[in-house]
Amino acid sequence: MWKIYFKDRAGGQNPDFWGKKLQDLDVGYTKEACREDYASGIFLKYFPRKGRILDGGCGIGQHVLVYRDMGYEIEGIDFSEEAIKKIIKFDNNAPCTSGNILKIEAPDSSYGCYYSIGVFEHFEEGPAAAIKEARRILKDGGIFILVVPYENLFRKINKKELRLAMN
Repeated sequence: MWKIYFKDRAGGQNPDFWGKKLQDLDVGYTKEACREDYASGIFLKYFPRKGRILDGGCGIGQHVLVYRDMGYEIEGIDFSEEAIKKIIKFDNNAPCTSGNILKIEAPDSSYGCYYSIGVFEHFEEGPAAAIKEARRILKDGGIFILVVPYENLFRKINKKELRLAMN
């Protein structure tokens, strides 16, 4: 398999990089924006109404907050302590903690759903260890949603519309 890995440009497994990258984001704004993002239709279709859901690599936790407010039993984990501090400052009751998605502090079969957006592609050695850990914490028959970036026409159009809206 052919692989390109940009260690310094993409942030990789560096929590300081992600803490700095996320520091300028507004939790309230991103929370409202994620109600309409590309993943919301998938989440609403596949998230179980009962049972625990984990956002692996939750960043500043906007998805966790939105779906918690909708009544889902959802939690987030991120290795950037700065990102977790930011979400807790915004919402002291945010169910988000600092941790490593390769070693999640949860018993086997703890979650009915595990999802991750834009995280698994950042492991230089590939996603196998993260997928194995996700499988460990998922219940049998659990739902696994993995989103990785791919520069397709849909994303290009959305980026262009976002740039136009911001001007």
